[in-house]
Amino acid sequence: MRSIRILSIGNSFSRDSFYYLPGLLREAGYDDVKAAYLAVGGCSIEKHLQMALSGENYSYMKNTDGTWVSTESDMNAGLADEDWDYIVFHQQTGASGKPESLSCLDDLTGFVQERCTNPGVMFLWNMTWTFAKDYSREAFDYYGRDQMKMYEAIAGTVRSCIMTRKAFSGVVPTGTAFMNFRTSYFGDNANEDGLHAGLYVGRFLAAMTFAAYLSGTDANLLGKKYCPEFCHFYNMKAMREAVNNAVEHPFDITPSSVISKRRLRVLSAGDGRAMDSARYLWDFLNEKNIAATVGILVCGSDFSYSDSSYRKKSGPSGWTEKAASLEEALNDERWDAVILSGTPDDLVENELSPIAELLKKIRSDRRPKLLWNMTWAYKDGADVPGFEKYGNSRQLMYEAILSNAKDRIDPDRRVFSIIPSAVTVEIMRSSYLGDTITVNGVDLTEDIGSYAVSVTAAAYLTGIPAKKFHYLPENGKDEIEPVRMIINDAIYYAFRQPYKFRASKYIEKAESGLDAGFGDR
Repeated sequence: MRSIRILSIGNSFSRDSFYYLPGLLREAGYDDVKAAYLAVGGCSIEKHLQMALSGENYSYMKNTDGTWVSTESDMNAGLADEDWDYIVFHQQTGASGKPESLSCLDDLTGFVQERCTNPGVMFLWNMTWTFAKDYSREAFDYYGRDQMKMYEAIAGTVRSCIMTRKAFSGVVPTGTAFMNFRTSYFGDNANEDGLHAGLYVGRFLAAMTFAAYLSGTDANLLGKKYCPEFCHFYNMKAMREAVNNAVEHPFDITPSSVISKRRLRVLSAGDGRAMDSARYLWDFLNEKNIAATVGILVCGSDFSYSDSSYRKKSGPSGWTEKAASLEEALNDERWDAVILSGTPDDLVENELSPIAELLKKIRSDRRPKLLWNMTWAYKDGADVPGFEKYGNSRQLMYEAILSNAKDRIDPDRRVFSIIPSAVTVEIMRSSYLGDTITVNGVDLTEDIGSYAVSVTAAAYLTGIPAKKFHYLPENGKDEIEPVRMIINDAIYYAFRQPYKFRASKYIEKAESGLDAGFGDR
């Protein structure tokens, strides 16, 4: 049995780097994987030493079976928890290009070495990524607000302060992988908020760098079996290339060869919510220089699809419309993804099986990925058939939607992944907007409501953070623009915790000014 035990002592960048690591290490051939990190937000090397000496507690996250479990632990207990094979260190981001910030590193590594239960433990340095070019906080001022200057400062610091220390066995070049990846079509979109790794693509890129470095596996062999989200699949070629080049040339940026305009063909199918979820999808994809084709197939309440309304858009000239069956729509394009929308019981009993059977008829190398759109609960008091099974309660229906997605859909191998639109909508409803984004208790308004779930789909499919999309429809622009901060915040937390509810922080309407960012986290 091939085993690996790896601990990171760091901050939120440890979380970002390790989030997808256990799955990738298993794919790389490790049977027994234990990964963990001791983290405090924004923690520096100096602060780690202070916490080690004082016995302060960290957030301690550990993964032994594919699930991250959260507890608290001081450094001594964390170090003694396993016979760690590797212990990873990294500096606080703003100081990562400052050699003088590592003056107490020897004291910290000495403290750790004395308390390790494995005498053969190896220390690694995580050479983390730079800020995005548009990062607005003052920490970027030290580097002249220049991303390349910051990268060179980080690489120079690692060369002069880490490579020269005998305590360290190697450097994991996550920052170089980010710089390589940024030269691809993806551009400078790998940071979630200008600082942290993007929840889907940025985190997967960092973890793939670790997995390739630790296992010696060619990144082209990673992400074949372990590919949890559609955007991982969609961006895999560019990520693999960026990682392989970073591992081979850890201190040099290698321009990507994956720079051409991409295609993405998406069919949204189901009841009226299929229209809501894709109304502006083509516009968002087009904004990011994606050659998109978006189809929308809206069936009746019986999900028969025998003579459904079918719309398709491949360019700025607008939508074409006709009647089509489900089979006709599926064969109209070489779709990359098919997104299903409807209520939980409708989808499982009436829609998922027929679509899955039709997809089997499509040649395997051309078969689209089947995605589940976790749609939203009805408005309290809505006069809608079937709502009575949830006691006419929005909350009870929302809980049923989450339970259905987690317990029935997520384990279903026919479904590739899940888009958490329901969570986006529910978080927005907890803001000062309240339950004003539906028009009949079910369908969303064409302005704020449809915009929110369309950008949820665009961000999920591409892996580009929601706040990086700027398209605004002419009809509804005045209503949408002032509340983009509510939408972006809701999508961030929907992606971060798709089976949990977090109330919006925008409880009261701001007096003035626009803020499309996430605020402090």
